[in-house]
Amino acid sequence: MKDEFIKAAKELEEQIIRDRRHIHKYPEVGMEVPKTYAYVKKRLEQIGCETAECGKYGITSTVGQGGKTLLLRAELDGLPTKEETDIPFKSQNENGHLCGHDIHIAMLLGAAKILKDREADLKGTVKFMFQPAEEYGIGAKVMIEHGILENPKVDACLAIHVMPDERNGHIGFKKGITCAYLDGFMIEVNGKGGHGSRPEETIDPLNVVVDMYSMIKGVVERETSAFNPAVCTIGVLGGGSAANVIPQRAVLEGTLRCCDSKIRERIIDRIIICANAACQASGATHRLQLVSTPGMYNDPKFCDEMKGLICDINGSDKVAELDLPMLGTEDLSYISEKVPTMLMWLGTGDVGAPTSHSADVYFNEDYFYMGAATLAYCAAKWLDNAKKE
Repeated sequence: MKDEFIKAAKELEEQIIRDRRHIHKYPEVGMEVPKTYAYVKKRLEQIGCETAECGKYGITSTVGQGGKTLLLRAELDGLPTKEETDIPFKSQNENGHLCGHDIHIAMLLGAAKILKDREADLKGTVKFMFQPAEEYGIGAKVMIEHGILENPKVDACLAIHVMPDERNGHIGFKKGITCAYLDGFMIEVNGKGGHGSRPEETIDPLNVVVDMYSMIKGVVERETSAFNPAVCTIGVLGGGSAANVIPQRAVLEGTLRCCDSKIRERIIDRIIICANAACQASGATHRLQLVSTPGMYNDPKFCDEMKGLICDINGSDKVAELDLPMLGTEDLSYISEKVPTMLMWLGTGDVGAPTSHSADVYFNEDYFYMGAATLAYCAAKWLDNAKKE
């Protein structure tokens, strides 16, 4: 059976690459992905799949009928970053598919074709989920709110994410927390502006955010064990518009990534305390906003069920169970809170190559067809095994 799926995927390889290259040329970001949505809808209909909208620019389709339902997911959005490569199909606008979502779409379209051609043999239902706004951490949540896990009710979810800095064709996964919790924070400090020659008459908000920066960074660097990964990055710091003017307002924006929910809660509490203390010491006021995405959880039992299938089609020498989670974030986590889920990593390059989100990232196309074959084979076999239980 595995050879049949590999052969079918290999026959689709040129189409998978064509789909990827087309999508790569016209990246869209966030929830506004109308052109990508229209292309995926057209391709699914060409395959013979009926489609339905699920939230704004979310698209879903199914093959099979009855039995258990397995959800397969891909993302439609790119990044608001200009691509800096010389590939002939490089981005034609100011955005870039620098995380591989274009590849995920193409692989899932390939899997849809393979499964549609074998629909009569499926022992259940495969549901496809193409979501916007993964990079914003909200697309999966929006699609859940619009019923992606219902009608038919989803029993489990499987997804692949490509990794340009891992060995080509190799697959890795980790049980339990596999991607970090993400908490984005924005602190707006309001002081009292004035002339740069008379600082004693002002409350300098720039001094306050600098104090906050040192205090917040110290929470992770000095109060958190190295055995419990946590990263706090402050990417925006400052304010003002003239060298001789103390501004009225300053801002600090950052992200916190943790793999342990208790450590995450403690650091968030400490960030709030640091913001309060810095303002209290100076007489300034502040407003703090938090935007959070849960940690991505790979269900151990579901991973065990899938591991043998992944090894069967790829070879056990190309499949590894990883020891540590990634500190990147994945909004498939919202699905993993609802149903058993597995996210695996497919190497599409080599160790030391530019990473995802780099402007010069490159993804090797040689194993895209195996991504499609793996999704389709694992879906069909998992439904078959579930039917026998």
